[in-house]
Amino acid sequence: MTGVEMNARQIIIRFDDDVQKATAFHLAGPERIAIDIAGVEPGQGEAYGEPIATVRQGRFDGDTARIVFDLASPSVVTGGRFAADGRSLTLALAPASE
Repeated sequence: MTGVEMNARQIIIRFDDDVQKATAFHLAGPERIAIDIAGVEPGQGEAYGEPIATVRQGRFDGDTARIVFDLASPSVVTGGRFAADGRSLTLALAPASE
């Protein structure tokens, strides 16, 4: 991964090569959004503003990186799409109730 950008409405994850498969899911206690991405190396975590408090990245298994977005406020992923070249993944976010 080459970078993560975000604002209140979306998360954009950039890759240095073509990626075609990712899975996003919600985790509770504490509230988090996790994304598993096959075939990439994890990058560095950084702190962000609403609705993301922090970002952590690591290896889930031998071929899968996991990015965890610790939520500062309740949010859900409402959609996602890869760029035509497969070098970025954009996830749409929406506020959610507890």
